[in-house]
Amino acid sequence: MSATAGGPAAAPHSPAMSHGGARTMGLGHTVLDFSTSINPLGMHPAVRRRILESADDAVDYPDARSRTLEEAAAAYVGVPAGMVVAGNGATELIHNICRHVAGRTVVVPSPGFGEYAAAAALCGSAVSSYPAYPNGLPRSIPPNGCVFVCNPSNPAGILLGRRHILEAASAAADADSILVVDECFTEMTPGRDESVAPHTRRHGNMVVLRSLTKSFGLAGLRVGYCIADPAISAELRRIRMPWSVNALAQATGIEALAHPEHLEAARHMIRREVGRLHDTMEGMPGISPRRTDANYLVARTEAPAPDVVGRLLGLNVLVRDCSSFGMGHHIRISARTPDKNKILLEALGRSCRA
Repeated sequence: MSATAGGPAAAPHSPAMSHGGARTMGLGHTVLDFSTSINPLGMHPAVRRRILESADDAVDYPDARSRTLEEAAAAYVGVPAGMVVAGNGATELIHNICRHVAGRTVVVPSPGFGEYAAAAALCGSAVSSYPAYPNGLPRSIPPNGCVFVCNPSNPAGILLGRRHILEAASAAADADSILVVDECFTEMTPGRDESVAPHTRRHGNMVVLRSLTKSFGLAGLRVGYCIADPAISAELRRIRMPWSVNALAQATGIEALAHPEHLEAARHMIRREVGRLHDTMEGMPGISPRRTDANYLVARTEAPAPDVVGRLLGLNVLVRDCSSFGMGHHIRISARTPDKNKILLEALGRSCRA
């Protein structure tokens, strides 16, 4: 892995790259949403109780620095509290990281989460991309730049081994560059733990992103955090908008982190349900699923993806149109509970023929 500039320019952010599920699309609660990769069990019952108990906290300003939440996240990961920065979901942290590296070359995976390139472009950085397949890592690192890696990859759900990520971090350090590892889907990946979060202590140029939104079913509250060297963390706190994490989000985030067993139960369900989705879809005409390591899978469709998504919406089922990833004949599906997955499979059987 050499320390040179990345590949062709990444596509700029556009309205077609919208994301955020049924509510963002203006759809009603009757639609079953498989487009967002959120814990299929939803929030833990104790978190739901904490929301109700904390309602009066909304009268006052929250802790502008989210200190108790950051301490809880640090204890959860096993790093000093000074290495954790809370944010209004991982998206705010992505934008703040790009402000931190403003003007430097930023390299992003393609296909990948469009917010990496959008945030970098807003901050005046030159943006280039590297193929997310087959290896999920760039062949070269720009000098004094920033590289984003998503693990597992989005939308394909391929999980990279820890050793490969840490080798990339070392190569980035040699190039005086920052490596940002997006682990927002990692905790929902059953089978093996390849997180590099604890290794941020030894790799001062590595930033790891985490999302309670996805892992603990808190998408509507917007809460996430990143782990980084204390010097980088201090700068991200300086950049962060005051009170960016509201009082309910802080209280529920702290409560969620106290229940790792909720994630374990979800992973057991995901392992079973993703396998069932894949194997059932494999026998359907008009659709070809890919193997995945994550709680979501990508499938190639004979018909254009927008057509398939439209047909499914007519049956009150929403999946992710991967056209925004440059994959016009692919959809992404997240595993839900068995009863909801049954409805999805029946709808797919009626919708995927060309």
